[in-house]
Amino acid sequence: MPSLRQRLGSGTRLAGVFLKTPAPHLVELSALAGCDFVSPDMEHAPLELPQIDLMAGFAGRSGLALLPRLPSHDAATIGRLLDLGAAGILAPHVGSVASAEAIVAAARLERGMRGFSPSPRAGDYGALGVAGHLETQTRETVIALQIEDRDGLEAAEDIAAVSGVDALFVGPVDLAHSLGVPADAPALEAAIARILSAARAASLACGIFVPDGATAARRAKEGFTWFIIGSDQSHYQTQLRAELAHAAATAL
Repeated sequence: MPSLRQRLGSGTRLAGVFLKTPAPHLVELSALAGCDFVSPDMEHAPLELPQIDLMAGFAGRSGLALLPRLPSHDAATIGRLLDLGAAGILAPHVGSVASAEAIVAAARLERGMRGFSPSPRAGDYGALGVAGHLETQTRETVIALQIEDRDGLEAAEDIAAVSGVDALFVGPVDLAHSLGVPADAPALEAAIARILSAARAASLACGIFVPDGATAARRAKEGFTWFIIGSDQSHYQTQLRAELAHAAATAL
């Protein structure tokens, strides 16, 4: 099966979900539901490396790509997540070329900045060997940068042009907050269109967070190719509320 990086590069439409609950079983459930990837949300949820370690193991057995959202741009954290077997990283709040370049340097073994060991899960616990692990990481590691602030918007074209970046990702909620506009403001839509245009000009895949599948379908018509559709928490609440409302209505 092609890697997540290959599918992003080919323009294949991909869909995943944010996981905010520290339960690796959700990885299996997401795979069974048909997700292409999952993104454990280390920025906004109580997820630490031990939970990501378990999630990565479940992802490997399920044939599902793991794309954690970073808690920060810390180089050591980036390296450890990739060693655990993550397919790549989603870096939030990238606001400058300098930040983008630092993230790339921390993630790409071929740049010579990331600590190297062939022994972690990503190297099949040493089975790939030094050369095999380096080749696999060079070929398959995904670097996705999230544009969700005014600074990132203004630098979107330059950030997209940074060598080693695979994809941009739009965070509409934070972007609206940073711009000081409501979610339905024309200024927000113009900003989203600018980020998409910057990604396409640089031949990068461009993704976006959406609350539901209907919004993903609409955004796909605009040119977005990958989507994080809600979270485990939002889907659980939405479905349970609907079923409770149906049960209450039926009882009446």
